[in-house]
Amino acid sequence: MLSNDEVVIIAAVESTHQLHTRGDIGTRWPLHCTSLGKAILSVLPPDEAKQIVQRHGMSKFTGRTLSSWERLSGELETVRSMRYAIDLEENECGVRCVAAPMIDELRGSVAAISISGPKVRLEDNRLAQLAEQAVAAAKRLESYSMLETS
Repeated sequence: MLSNDEVVIIAAVESTHQLHTRGDIGTRWPLHCTSLGKAILSVLPPDEAKQIVQRHGMSKFTGRTLSSWERLSGELETVRSMRYAIDLEENECGVRCVAAPMIDELRGSVAAISISGPKVRLEDNRLAQLAEQAVAAAKRLESYSMLETS
């Protein structure tokens, strides 16, 4: 979820595969180069998203990291229309991720759910299928959150 202009991991399920990515609880990641971060930025008002990114900066982590607001802004438009974000080795070489945003309007919080793994298992043809699963899970969690407060 969004915390101090970064993504903070609040829950994770580890893969049973020997080669996998980790989602250690409490880990913080930048918004501009992670699927979680881009999913979160996509549901914020554009001016707020831009201010957050400008405050934190856009450090380059790999040769694929988006390092300008113009490029990121264009990608956020795509995320809004598709309802999911992707990270194609932008934060770490060899790692790909897909994420869907979640909004809890009653609590005013923004979060995202993601699926990540090594590029060898998250090939282009599989990303769309995983994106559908992430979007469906985000919708279920949003509806659960709304029912919980009723």
